[in-house]
Amino acid sequence: MGMLMGFLLFCSLCAGAFAAPGRREGADGLIVIEPNRGDTWTKGGSYYVLWTSMRDDIALCSAVEISLQRGTQQPADTVQTENDGAHLFYVSSTVVDGDDYRIALHCAQPSALRNALAGHSGTFSVASAAEVFSVHSPAQGAVWAAGTEQEVGWTFARPVQEIAACDSVDILLIRRSAADQQLLSSMTVPASAGPRFRLYVHGDSLRGTYTVRVQCAGDTALGGESGLVLIEPTPDALELRAPEGAACLIGHACALEWSSSVSGRSDACAQLSGALVNSTRTVLAFHVANGAVGRFDLSLPGSLAPGAKFHFELSCQGDASVRASSSSFKVVRDEGALELTEPHAGSVWATGQTHTVRWLSSLGRSPDCAAVDVDLLHGEMAVAAWPAVPNSGALELYLPGSTAAGGSYRLRLSCAGDSTLRSHSAGFAVARDPTALELSSPGVGAHWTSGSVEVVRWGASEALKAAATCAHVDLTLYRESVAVLSARAPNSGRYALYVNGSLPPSEYYALSLECSDDRAVKATSGEFAIARLQAPFIIQAPNAQSEWVRGQSYAVRWVGPLQLSDACMLVRVELVPEGAAGGELPPASSVEVGNSGRAWLTVPRGAAAAGAFRVHLSCSADRALNASSFPFAVRESCAGAGCAAGEEPLALGLREGGGGGAFVS
Repeated sequence: MGMLMGFLLFCSLCAGAFAAPGRREGADGLIVIEPNRGDTWTKGGSYYVLWTSMRDDIALCSAVEISLQRGTQQPADTVQTENDGAHLFYVSSTVVDGDDYRIALHCAQPSALRNALAGHSGTFSVASAAEVFSVHSPAQGAVWAAGTEQEVGWTFARPVQEIAACDSVDILLIRRSAADQQLLSSMTVPASAGPRFRLYVHGDSLRGTYTVRVQCAGDTALGGESGLVLIEPTPDALELRAPEGAACLIGHACALEWSSSVSGRSDACAQLSGALVNSTRTVLAFHVANGAVGRFDLSLPGSLAPGAKFHFELSCQGDASVRASSSSFKVVRDEGALELTEPHAGSVWATGQTHTVRWLSSLGRSPDCAAVDVDLLHGEMAVAAWPAVPNSGALELYLPGSTAAGGSYRLRLSCAGDSTLRSHSAGFAVARDPTALELSSPGVGAHWTSGSVEVVRWGASEALKAAATCAHVDLTLYRESVAVLSARAPNSGRYALYVNGSLPPSEYYALSLECSDDRAVKATSGEFAIARLQAPFIIQAPNAQSEWVRGQSYAVRWVGPLQLSDACMLVRVELVPEGAAGGELPPASSVEVGNSGRAWLTVPRGAAAAGAFRVHLSCSADRALNASSFPFAVRESCAGAGCAAGEEPLALGLREGGGGGAFVS
C-alpha cells in the first residue's frame, strides 16, 4: 500500500508540474493535487486525497486535517491523518448529493501553522450510487415457516472489499405494513464469510409480509433489500401427547412423546428443554434431542404426592417461543415397587451370623433403582448400613457382633438413586449367640509350662464359620489383664500356641479368642496357671571334673524336652568364664547348632592359662530357656585325670569333656 501511495503521489506531482495555471486553487502553503476540478465521487466509495508543499517549514507539520466541504457550509466530514502526502478518504452515504464540494487541508499539528500551511482543491461532485447489495434470496413472494431457518443470499452490485465500513454485514428481517415497518431480528456476520446466510425465523413471528435487508455494518445506508416474503405460523412445530392411560406410576418411567415439524430445520430446535410441571411449579427439568417423532422416558421420583396432577412442557432450547404442553395426567403409587418380605415379624437375629434378607421389587429396570441401600434401624436410628447392593431381591447380610441385643429393630430398603422410594420390614429382635464362639481348652485351673507348645481348642457355630469376618481368629494371652502374647490363626477350632520361656510363673493367666474382622464376637477362658520349665537342658558333658586345654576342640553333650519345639530348633553353645553366664562378659567361644544333643566347641588359644569356665546352652529363638554346666578348668596343658578320661584321637585334635554327672540351672 505504501509503494502504491508513493507511486500515485509521484505521478500526481508530475502531472501537476505541467498543468494549466488555472487548475489549482488555494494558498501556497499546501497544494492539493487530487481530487481535480470536475471529478465525481460516489457515496460509499473511498478516494485518494493527495497533496504537497513548496514551503521550507512543511517538515514541521506532523499531521494534517482533511475536510469535505460544500460551499461555505460546515464540513460534511473531517479526518486527521499523518502528513505523508496521501490519504484514502471514505465518502459516507449520508453526504448529500451536490456538485460544489471541495477538499480543504490545514496543518493540524502544530496548530500554530494551521493558517500558514493550508490549501484546498477545486470543486467536484458527490453523487449517489446504485445499491451496494442485490438481495436475490428470498425471492419475491416466497413463503417462510416460523421456527425454521431460511437462506438469505446476495451479490455485490459494486466492490466493497476495500471499504472498511463493509467489513461486516448486517442482515435484517423487517415486517412491512401499510402504516409502518418493524425490525423483527438482526444478525451481523463478517463479509469474508461469503454472500449467504441461514437466517432463523423466530417461532413467535406473526403472520404477515416481510423483507430482508442486507447492509454494511459500518455504513447502514449502503445496502439492498429483497422482495416481499410471507411468514406463516407453524402450529405443528412442536406437539405433545399425554402419557397413555392419563396416569404414570411413581418410581417408574413415564413416557413423553412428541412430534416436531421443525426438527432438522434449525439449530435452535436441535435440542429441547423439558419440564414436569405441577400447576405452574416445575418439579423436574430435563434436556433431550429433538426429532420428527420423539420419545423420552422420565423416571418419576418417590417424593411425588400420589394422586397429584401434572403435565409436561417442551420448548426449543434456542427459541423458547416454540413450545408445547401436554394435557394433564395423574401420578399414582405402585404398591409393589419395593416390599420387604423377610425378616418376618417376631424374628430373632443372632449377632455374629449371616442372615437372609428378601424383598419384591417392580423397579428392577429403573435406573434409579438398579441398586438398593439397606439400613438396620434400632428405633429410628440407623446402626448399620449396606449401601448400593444389586436390586436382586435377596441379600446375605452379616450382623456384626457389636450390635446391641434388644427389640425394636427394622430393616429399611431404599433405591440407591432415589431414597424417597423405600420400604420397611416388620419389627424383629437381635440377640447374642452364646454358642457362636466357645473356648474348650484351656479350662479353668489348667496348667501350662513356659517354653512348651500348648494346644488351644474352641468351637464355632456353622454360621460363624461361614462368615468372612471370622475366617481367622486372634488369640491373646493375658496375665492379670495385661496382654503378654498374641497370635492369629485360621478358624479351624485348634491351634498349637508356643508359650514363651520368659513368661513369669503365675496362676492368673487367661486366654481370649476373637474373630479377626469382628472383635465383638469373642470367647474368654477362665484363669489358669503357667509354671516355669524346670529342666530345659541337662548338660552331660563337660562336668565338674573336666579339664580342657587351649587350642583343642571338645564334645558338648546334653538332653532335654525341647527337641521338637520351634523355638528351640537351634541352640547356642557358649564357653563363658565362671560367673559370666548371665551375659556380663562376652563368651570365649560360641557356636549355633541344631538341637541334636551334641556339639563341638573349640577352646581358643587366647583363653586364660588357668581358670574356671562353664558351658552355657540356650534356645536361639527363646534365650530365656537356658542351662549351664558345672564349672570346670581350662588349662595351658592337660595333666589331670579328667584329660585321660575322654581322649579322642590326637590326629583330630578333639577331646570329649569326659566324666559323668549333670547340673541344671
